Amino acid sequence: MKKKDHHAFTEIYNRYSVLKFYKVNQMLRDEEVSKDFIQDLFVSIWDKSGKTNLIDPVSPKS
Repeated sequence: MKKKDHHAFTEIYNRYSVLKFYKVNQMLRDEEVSKDFIQDLFVSIWDKSGKTNLIDPVSPKS
C-alpha cells in the first residue's frame, strides 16, 4: 500500500477491523472507546499509506 490505494485499504479494513475491535474491547471493556481506538488506528494507517511500504509477511523473500 505504497500509494493511497483505496481498494487495498478497504481490503485491509474488511479483513482486520472486526478482529482488532474484539481484541481491543477485551482489554478495554468499553465498546465506545474500543470503536474510537480502532477508528483512530485505521485513520493512521490511511494517513501513512502514501509514506510507508508495508511488507507482506506471507510472501517469501527473494
